[in-house]
Amino acid sequence: MYIKIYNVFTQFNHEQKINANELYLYSYLYTLQTYENKVYTNIDLLTQLIPFNSKKSQNIKKIKEILDSLKCKHIIQFNDVSSNNEILIIQFQNIDGGYEPITYEKFRSFSDVYDYYIYVCVARTKEKMVEYSISQWETLLELSRPQTVAKLRMVIDKGIICKREGKYTDEEARNGQKKQEKNVYYIPVKEKDVAKQVTTSQKEIVQTVQENNNTKVKENQCQTETRQHNWYEHGSTLDEYDFYVYMTTNDEKLKKAAEKRIRALEKSEKGKYIVEQLKKSAEHRVKDEKQKAEKENMKHMKNAVRMKNSDIVEVDEKNIDRIDVNDVESIFYSTNEYLDDEMKMSSFQPVVNENGKHVHENRSDMICRGWEMYVEHVKTGAMMTYEKGIEIKNQVFDEFFPPQIDDREEETEWQRKARDENRKKVLESFSFAKLKQKDDEDDWSWLDELS
Repeated sequence: MYIKIYNVFTQFNHEQKINANELYLYSYLYTLQTYENKVYTNIDLLTQLIPFNSKKSQNIKKIKEILDSLKCKHIIQFNDVSSNNEILIIQFQNIDGGYEPITYEKFRSFSDVYDYYIYVCVARTKEKMVEYSISQWETLLELSRPQTVAKLRMVIDKGIICKREGKYTDEEARNGQKKQEKNVYYIPVKEKDVAKQVTTSQKEIVQTVQENNNTKVKENQCQTETRQHNWYEHGSTLDEYDFYVYMTTNDEKLKKAAEKRIRALEKSEKGKYIVEQLKKSAEHRVKDEKQKAEKENMKHMKNAVRMKNSDIVEVDEKNIDRIDVNDVESIFYSTNEYLDDEMKMSSFQPVVNENGKHVHENRSDMICRGWEMYVEHVKTGAMMTYEKGIEIKNQVFDEFFPPQIDDREEETEWQRKARDENRKKVLESFSFAKLKQKDDEDDWSWLDELS
């Protein structure tokens, strides 16, 4: 896993150039993203994970400023929130130009934002080497000259980068001394080797992951986790990706180590809150990946149902009769080119009021009738569509609740048409997605319009 550090981030005078704090927050967020390029978090959580300032109020202010700056530079986008604990959904923008892949592990090895920024400035070049004057470093780091010199010296002392003094030439400077060429800053040789490994093509990375996933292990033997994580590093900062690894790993040893650290964290209220938030973010990621995989699979299906155990089963004229309606949770339909939404089988039942709460009446006979009509449609070989779904629902309710005409006065033709037209409009105004949502919200007052 790696972070895309675009060349423009450290390019002089570019509108998308970012400073050290912005690069650090961008990179941290990048490690939290789902496969749909989204991050689910909130300001309170980011404040506890990333200490730009020791004072909480100042740290909150700083993080908000950085987020706004990244948004203004069209690097990320996110929804507006009214409180610091409200869910913040961050998405990464498409950026033109090349980028340097920095591994998650490498990023997490930095505890100082300027160490990381200086490293990136050098590492992003093809040669892993730059010739910069102190003035140029001042511009990049957005610091005073003394501060810039101190930061460079510190990074060099730590062995993060190396410096080769510029040679003196015969040309004289303004003060009469010989002019010195720019210093050369470069990544140590061992880092060059790492960089070569990182630039492995995405195709090779995917192939490697697939080979690892397809490796069969003996029964009762633990599968060793190959993804990078911090669970074994005591005292390290855990993030959403670590919890994602924990939730999706088959490594029993890792699970035990993670659960031990989680129990230790949850002993304090602050730790319990952090664990809760990170778990939620990781769950969002797992859910997003599952939905993405489902959508991809749906592109190759003409009709499908979701079983009550959450499995999705493709159905056609050959296997539809073997499906037990009592095991079906919902049927999928298309609003465009592919199957992209679903309708609960329970929505074929009428809604009644029980103790002030709208619930579905237990009408298995209506569910069975709706299923029979769906089976007939599947056997035609046609894809289930939104319009066909409305038609089936209309037919089921018409069969079980035929229009009642007052004995004293027969319903005229125009009255019947008006009633049918009104009923059709009401049904069409609520897509199956909305019906599903109404199920969850227990708000069925709109059905009164059908009478």
